[in-house]
Amino acid sequence: MKTTTIAVLALLMFSANSQAQMSAKQGLEKMQTNVENSKTNLDEYKKNLETVKSNIDEVKKAQNQLAGEKKKVSTQLDEHKKNLAKADDTEKKLNDLIKSERTKLTQEEKSLADLQKQIEQIQANKQKREGIIASYDTQIQQIREEKKLWQSNYDQLKTQNDQLTTKTREIASQETQWTNKKRGYEGEIGRWSKEVEKQQKLLDNYKALADVKD
Repeated sequence: MKTTTIAVLALLMFSANSQAQMSAKQGLEKMQTNVENSKTNLDEYKKNLETVKSNIDEVKKAQNQLAGEKKKVSTQLDEHKKNLAKADDTEKKLNDLIKSERTKLTQEEKSLADLQKQIEQIQANKQKREGIIASYDTQIQQIREEKKLWQSNYDQLKTQNDQLTTKTREIASQETQWTNKKRGYEGEIGRWSKEVEKQQKLLDNYKALADVKD
């Protein structure tokens, strides 16, 4: 904004007595000087008025510019306010989600702790069962060794039994043979006994006849 320093010339005012004492020429000169000074002041004020108008125009331009900028800023403020409200709402929702997730996390941590206990119990049971299985495996090995021994004894006894069966059959066959022979011999003995008895009777009869003849 332009500034102009205005030098205001003071008009000399004389008292009635002084004016009375002044000559007409001096009064005229003085009045002429006042007119010139007044014109000078008028011109200066006109210049100042133009400067003021120019400054007013500049101020109005600045006001308009500021008004435009303020409108933009106001619009931006509204947008930022809305964005802040959205951000606050989003933050609230996120905090609610975090709260919900923390609750779930707490529940899951508890579930995880319970599950960990179950896992530890299962692992303990697993080790116990592995020990039992190892014991059973040892017993199985012992049983297999015993089975080998029993199988060996069984095979020996079976062989012995087969041999005895064979011998029993052989003896039974021999018994049959000898029984058959016995029956044959007994038949022959019976037949020849009868033959001996028959021949003895014939002999006895013959002797009796011979004694009679003598």
